[in-house]
Amino acid sequence: MNILEISKAEVLGRDFTRIRELLEDIACSAQELQDTRNTWDLLFTGYDEDPRDIPEMAEVNRWVRASLEEGIPWLYLLGSDEDYTGLHLLLLCCCTQPDPDQPEARLLDPAAVDAFVSQGMRSVGDFGADHDIPEEILAAAVHRSMDFIYQLLAEEQEDLEDGERPDETADEEPSPLEIEIQERLQILLENTAPAGIELTPKVLYCSEPQSDGSCRIHPVADSPAYQQMSALLAQQVSMPMYFLLIAPDGRLAYLFVSPDKSRWEEEKDDLADCNPLAVVLDPVEGTAVVQRVQLDPCGGGPIVTLE
Repeated sequence: MNILEISKAEVLGRDFTRIRELLEDIACSAQELQDTRNTWDLLFTGYDEDPRDIPEMAEVNRWVRASLEEGIPWLYLLGSDEDYTGLHLLLLCCCTQPDPDQPEARLLDPAAVDAFVSQGMRSVGDFGADHDIPEEILAAAVHRSMDFIYQLLAEEQEDLEDGERPDETADEEPSPLEIEIQERLQILLENTAPAGIELTPKVLYCSEPQSDGSCRIHPVADSPAYQQMSALLAQQVSMPMYFLLIAPDGRLAYLFVSPDKSRWEEEKDDLADCNPLAVVLDPVEGTAVVQRVQLDPCGGGPIVTLE
């Protein structure tokens, strides 16, 4: 863990000179660039006599917002587990809203968190481009930070819920789209996964590369970062997405069903040939394009090859 101390003078002057110098020193070594990711933590100094908590300090909040505009790649630098406090502290400084039930309390604002993450991803992309950091290194750091951020948000939302859930016991007839997705999932599994795996069209699954070279199929909801990126993408595209393939370089390929039913049979033929169209999202660059992808079996599930 590397502790980055931010002095009161730096906060008041919104001064990022020392951080820029530290980044330049780190960038002199490719190995140090890799070793530094997700290892920093933040400590604001000079406030020992101040009775306010750090997130209550307007000057610190302004410094945090200015650091985002300055392009400091926090999602690459800051640690993202329970041993680190810096990333959570940044969220509390610039991504909260009043709790309607307790006016003195603050809650994370999902829209502000999304904006924080979007700005953070752009900053990491710029940082990587400036220092020739491989995309898979950038993506791993960003995904780790996003998992941590959206897990915090999910836990807070769960605490706010009253525990009521809709009754899901009644059997419902599957819709034509669900029937279509079920057929496609079956085709996908028959061609790229071992026997015995069963998937439901009501859940978005993904196939994720593992450290041993295999792939693992699991619900996207298991990863808060992938779940949030999927939800944001679904708001921007009209095609229903039914399976996510995570490329080794961190890009995300979403298999989809065309709104034009006349194309469904052709799309299933392409899927059977392991050469379907997909919406490919680059989380670092913030771009999404439709392109043809290649699927191959890889242990426990399919792996995707992208141009």
